[in-house]
Amino acid sequence: MRRLDVIVPVVRWSGLADATLRSLREHLGRPEALRVVGAAPPPAGAVGPAAESAGDIADVGGVGDVGDVGDVAGAWNLVLDDLGEHPERDLLVVLPGILAAPLLDLRLQWSAYTADEVALVSPLCDLDPATSLARHGVHGLTAAEIDDRLARLAGHGPLAVVDAPYFLPECAFVRADLVRRALGRERPRDPAGLVRLLRREGLLCGFAPHVFVECPSLPPRPAPWLDAGGAVSAFLAETPLHQVALRLGTGEAPRVPGVRRRSRPRLLHVSHSLGGGLERWVDLFTSASPQADNFVLKSIGERGRFGSQLWLYEGANLSAPVQAWKLAPPIEGSVVSHLGYRRVFAEIVRELGIDGVVVSSLIGHSLDALRSSLPTVMVFHDYFPFCSALHIAFEGVCRECGEHRLAACLRRNPLNDLFDSRDPREWLVLREAFLAALSAGGVRAVAPSPSVARHLRELAPQTAGMDVAILPHGSDARDLWLEPERPERPGSAAPLRVVVLGRVTAIKGEDLLREVVERAGDLARFWLVGCGDRGRRLAGRRVEVVERYERQELPAILARIAPDAGLFLSIVPETFSFTLDECFGARIPPVALRTGSFGDRIEDGVNGFLCDPDAGSVLATLERLAAARGLLAGVREELRRRTPRSAVDMVADYARVLGLEDFSPRAYFAAEWGPGDGAPERGGYRLPAGSPLGFAEYFRQVETGTLHHIQQTRRLKPWQRTVGRRAAAGGFRMARLLMRWLVR
Repeated sequence: MRRLDVIVPVVRWSGLADATLRSLREHLGRPEALRVVGAAPPPAGAVGPAAESAGDIADVGGVGDVGDVGDVAGAWNLVLDDLGEHPERDLLVVLPGILAAPLLDLRLQWSAYTADEVALVSPLCDLDPATSLARHGVHGLTAAEIDDRLARLAGHGPLAVVDAPYFLPECAFVRADLVRRALGRERPRDPAGLVRLLRREGLLCGFAPHVFVECPSLPPRPAPWLDAGGAVSAFLAETPLHQVALRLGTGEAPRVPGVRRRSRPRLLHVSHSLGGGLERWVDLFTSASPQADNFVLKSIGERGRFGSQLWLYEGANLSAPVQAWKLAPPIEGSVVSHLGYRRVFAEIVRELGIDGVVVSSLIGHSLDALRSSLPTVMVFHDYFPFCSALHIAFEGVCRECGEHRLAACLRRNPLNDLFDSRDPREWLVLREAFLAALSAGGVRAVAPSPSVARHLRELAPQTAGMDVAILPHGSDARDLWLEPERPERPGSAAPLRVVVLGRVTAIKGEDLLREVVERAGDLARFWLVGCGDRGRRLAGRRVEVVERYERQELPAILARIAPDAGLFLSIVPETFSFTLDECFGARIPPVALRTGSFGDRIEDGVNGFLCDPDAGSVLATLERLAAARGLLAGVREELRRRTPRSAVDMVADYARVLGLEDFSPRAYFAAEWGPGDGAPERGGYRLPAGSPLGFAEYFRQVETGTLHHIQQTRRLKPWQRTVGRRAAAGGFRMARLLMRWLVR
């Protein structure tokens, strides 16, 4: 949208001007754009000391003389003069006596730009018969109630702007480019002349039937201010505002969020349902972005068909989807295009008024997610779908991946076991389509650490010119965890206390960890925290195992262990590592392999220690730290001084990359918002009518997805999975019986 100035023509200060300016300061979406023209500065205290000190009420005198606040023609002469001085800016003109509605400036600007020919747009107001709702029987409601109800109707039909015979001179939005084009022909002397000039140039005036302003101190006009013959008479007789008034109703309005809340920009996150650090990141993002509404589209499925369904969630509330779709055919890994997926994606974007797309994973999704024409970022949490193994590791970190190496990787890479397809050509076609989509306009690549961009450019030279934004993930680690108390241990002969956070798996260096533990002897004691079932194999005299924990329990666990160091042995180049963040937040010096983001984020000897990917190098580093414990103390002190990047900072960077505004016309004109979780100020999306699934099919898919998640949840032991499946299946059977009884 173009820059917008809000001007108030005033010559002699009065209570009308004071009230108008106060309402504008309270309700404008861009209060910094407010200006007074044709007057001396307001008297001290007239609009409050904050306004005067901020300088947003400025004197631009010398452009004319209104003569009197009621001299509308004189006021509009000032407007046309100002338009000539600032041709790059749209204008909102508000005369003294008008009280603004929430986001008045933005809502009128949004209306004007929904049609190419509308040069002037005014709100509804009971001041003039053509804009009056009282004339159509709307009584007993305050101006705020009327405006709120009208705004809610904006998402239920073509109500952005209606053709009008003239504009309301006391309050009008001016599209500068269109009006300047008309003014190149002649200069009108009054608002009536401006209307006639615009009409000759094929331009229109409009009313915004979703905005209502109040004018309590101005007497209503008994007749239209402009006598334009039959056009005005016909409008008054057949006005579409009568239908608006009927839809408005006079009953008690449901409690819903206000205009500002409903106009927040909306983001769609594209994610998988495999859990892990990606899910943690999406949760952090959605929880740390109060300036936007977030929706999460997850692929649901199982091995061989990761995209058999799509579930849409509202924000971080992943307890139940707000809508679900079945994909036929299902998507095994990812596909170049999928007609059913494309239709679902387009429906979500349209119905929700999405402003930007954040693609965190394409597992179970189509590349159509990158082709929506909306501002889109592709976040490289891993290297899929460029790499079918996700982690660019095959007999070491990959430096190239041509067709022959890819074929070998598909045949015998033990880390490439997520997808059944072993056709190199299929993966190459997907890869090339993915890189082409990244190069298209509107898509921005984002990496959480510089090594991701380096690896991508090395493996895909065609991305050398691609602009990859480096946006480190945010963290809440320091907010949650205090540094564990470390009891004094006499002498340096005491074994190092080493914690290993997270799952013990092949990619996390299971074999390397086993060798380090076996060769460490009395050098160190190890605690495997959150290691899962496979970590039990390493339990022993010098190894204590905590298979699972809830995140809120981690501070107490770390306080009990009081570790000297944290060990990170991933054999793949990780793109970020939230567990490293947790060590940083708890001031635990990390010892990590010199791979991926560890090499980016750890300064050797400053905020941690780096070693080569072999047991000898790891043990040598631990021996050095055991002999010189001051090195560990120095790193702990450095970690105390550093402030980890917050999730709020991360979200702000993504908003900048996506170009998000503070308020969104797409969200404002999208589907209705209703009460959510009993708290209307929080909002809550109401599903559009005509869900693609009948209730029985939707219920069946929820049941299938729930049982699948129980089976796939790695934290559960085998017997817990069995009990969970049986309990869930029994609950669904009971629900089906209850539904049959209710509808019989």
